Amino acid sequence: MNRAIHHVRILNHPSISLQLFSAVGAVIDRAYSERRGWHNTAVRAYTPASKSMAKKTVGSKRKSVSSSKKVSPSLAAAAALAPCDCRARNAFHQFRVKSLLSNLSVALSFAIPANTRVVIETITARITVPAGEMARLRLVTVLGNTASNLDLTVMPQGVVGGKQILVATHPIRAYADSLLECVVTRDTQSNIGDATVCISGYLEPLV
Repeated sequence: MNRAIHHVRILNHPSISLQLFSAVGAVIDRAYSERRGWHNTAVRAYTPASKSMAKKTVGSKRKSVSSSKKVSPSLAAAAALAPCDCRARNAFHQFRVKSLLSNLSVALSFAIPANTRVVIETITARITVPAGEMARLRLVTVLGNTASNLDLTVMPQGVVGGKQILVATHPIRAYADSLLECVVTRDTQSNIGDATVCISGYLEPLV
C-alpha cells in the first residue's frame, strides 16, 4: 500500500511527470515512424515495373504447368484407339464392278477369308441399263451347305445419256461363310449396261 502511494506521489511530481510523458511520447512517435516507413517501403516496392515482373513470373509458371500437362501425340492416339468394338477391329468390305453382257443374269462374287463368317450389315448397288429397261438384284449367301436368297429393292434414279440408272442401298443382317455373291437379272439380252455392288460388315472367327 505504501509503495503504491509512493508511486502515485512520484507521478504527481511536475518535473517527473513531464519527463515521463516526454519519454512515452518519443517511444510512440518512433514506433509510428517505423510503422509508417515500413508501409511506405511496401508501397514503393509495388511499382508498375514490379507489377510487370510479377505478371511475367506468374505467366512463366502457368506456361510451365500447362506444358507439363500436355500429352504426347503417340500417347493420345493410343488412348483414343483403345479396343472397344470388335466389329471395327474385324471390319470387312468389298466391291465388285461387272459389265452386263448378253446374259440375262450376271453374278458378282465376293471372297470370304478362310475360317471366318461374314456378317453383312450394308449392301449398296448401282446398275445402269438401256433407257426403258429395268433390273433385279438378289443377294445369295451360303452357311455351310445351306443357301439363302435375299431379293433387294432397286429404285430408278433417272436417265442419263440414254441409260437408266438404278440404285439400291439396304441396311441388312445376313451371314455367309462359304459363298457370297450378288446376281443382277435383266429382261433383255442387250450387252449394254454395268453393275457396281459394295458389301460392308465384319468378320467373325470360326475357330
